Amino acid sequence: MSHSETYFEHHRRRRRKWAALAVALVVLVIGACVVFVSVALARALTFEQDVRGMQTALVARDFSAAGEALADARSSFGDIKSLWSVANVARPLPFVGTEIKTLDRVLKDTEGLLDVLGMLVSIGIDVETNVRAVGAVSNISDIDSFFTLEPDARRELVLALKRAAPELEEARVRLSGYRRDLASVAQTSRFPGVRTLIEQTTRTLIEIETTLNVAIPLMRILPVMGGFNEPQQYLLLLQNTGELRPTGGFWGTYGAMTVQNGEVAFLETDDIYAVDVLSIGNIDTEPPLPLKKYLGVDTWYMRDMNWSADVPTSVQNGLAAYAREIAFAPSPVQTGTISATDFDGAILVTPAVGKALLAALGPVKAGGLVFRSETFFDDLQHEVEVAYRDRDIASQDRKDVIGELLRTLLAGLLQSNPSEWGPYIDVAHEALKNQDIVLYHRDPAIQRLLEEQNWAGDVRVSAQSDHFMVVDANMAALKTDARLDRSYAYIVTPLMNGRYQASLRIDYDHNGGFDYRTTRYRTYTRVYVPEGSELVRVDGALKDDRLKNPNAEAGDVEVYSEFGARVFAAFTSVEPGASGSLTFHYLLPERIERQIEKGAYVLDVQRQIGVGRVPLSLNIDFGKQVMAAEPGEARAFWYDDTYTYSTTLDPFQSFQVWVQ
Repeated sequence: MSHSETYFEHHRRRRRKWAALAVALVVLVIGACVVFVSVALARALTFEQDVRGMQTALVARDFSAAGEALADARSSFGDIKSLWSVANVARPLPFVGTEIKTLDRVLKDTEGLLDVLGMLVSIGIDVETNVRAVGAVSNISDIDSFFTLEPDARRELVLALKRAAPELEEARVRLSGYRRDLASVAQTSRFPGVRTLIEQTTRTLIEIETTLNVAIPLMRILPVMGGFNEPQQYLLLLQNTGELRPTGGFWGTYGAMTVQNGEVAFLETDDIYAVDVLSIGNIDTEPPLPLKKYLGVDTWYMRDMNWSADVPTSVQNGLAAYAREIAFAPSPVQTGTISATDFDGAILVTPAVGKALLAALGPVKAGGLVFRSETFFDDLQHEVEVAYRDRDIASQDRKDVIGELLRTLLAGLLQSNPSEWGPYIDVAHEALKNQDIVLYHRDPAIQRLLEEQNWAGDVRVSAQSDHFMVVDANMAALKTDARLDRSYAYIVTPLMNGRYQASLRIDYDHNGGFDYRTTRYRTYTRVYVPEGSELVRVDGALKDDRLKNPNAEAGDVEVYSEFGARVFAAFTSVEPGASGSLTFHYLLPERIERQIEKGAYVLDVQRQIGVGRVPLSLNIDFGKQVMAAEPGEARAFWYDDTYTYSTTLDPFQSFQVWVQ
């Protein structure tokens, strides 16, 4: 071997030795990091238990225990931070360094969560101090039921919570920010332990944020709507979604409810026909033309007053009709000590709320019947339509069971311990979010708050963006909507002349037959689209149903403007076991075309109350490359000129697309 060969071999061995040492060092550092991560995650489990303990204490209104649990959580979190700081030595390493940066953000968000939890504990202590000052209780945790408190104590508790609303709103905004940040971080982490910590923290954030989303606006409106300033009288309107009407359902049952100091002081319900029958032959209010034509009515009674999809408009019409009709009662009608027409607002409720409450409370007995969540709607419908006759109940009394059921459900809810309110808060949150409960109040300030929270059922029209809302109205088709599936398809196509044509299709699948509550479907359908849209044609419009229009002659289309939108309306019908569709074709206004030309398009969709989560498919061809979208398309639809997306609709939903 030459000297030069010996020299190079020597240096090769040295390089191999240094490489081996480097690999060993990296393995050692990674191993140390794994150990540190394992220990830190063990501390994280302790930390989560501490946070859970604090949540439990907050729910139980034991703010002293919550403070102690918070101190323990801060201690556990301090241990995690101390351990993790040691792992910083590995920050320059690939993969490990990325995970360390990810966990840095997780720890920062978790520390923010602890700060917010500290705010909640402090707010709870302040509220407790205020309630204690009026001599009600020494500790809020001693309250077995809100309604066992004296009225003054109840009022102070509600007002103290209202004063805390701005701080709680700050807490909610911060929690929302931490949750969004964690969601983005979760996409970058590959280490299961880090993802576990993210999931634990996110779970806590969502639970608290969900509660605050309901609690904060309620705290703002409760002093007035809860009757803490003066008694409040509400018109209760039960919307039968099986017979869909523009606001969510036929107003088959109404009620009067008085609320004072947060307590239901009076509640009575009745068949809405009991009001309408008083004015037969005494009033001549002209109904809208479609009601005359497809319902065959010559007088506009209260039961049909929700012809507008805008709940405030329909409620105001309903209140006026009630006052007009009740004036023909043989003697003045009172609800408790209040005049029956002196309403402060209205509460509209769909059967979905009863179903959800029964799921939370368990089976409830009313009117000699047992109602269960799974069969609630069918059982109640059968009782008031058929079974009441077999039980020798008079026709005018057949809906008394509804009032008894309502009072029983309310009693079960209001008499429960506040620590057990978690499931009911969830029910309220979902019902308000899905508009199964809609509220109206005569006080403009309260009404604005309701509209801000999307709790008012008002029609929203975007003057700038593309939008649509489909509004079906069951026209003498019994309760057929309960056996109907509907879906929407929205298609936009570029034309040679530079215009864009929209096609909005409503598909109906009739899954029922002919029985006491189901028949051929008959609907007068309106679509609200951008003002300035130009109707091209309508496919599927009929003059009437199969019996009255056996040759399926095409029906007329009504065109007008309302609420700042263009409205196209037509009648159609679907036989049992069959499918049908109604499609509106129209040119989008020039302002929408200009937005597309500038590269940004927005579609806002408002869902009709009472239809449930309707499937929606979008196929929007811009004639130019789609660059990005929110929500994003599935990968199979990337790299073309069309935005393709399918979903089930929420009450309000927006879609944004950027094109080039």
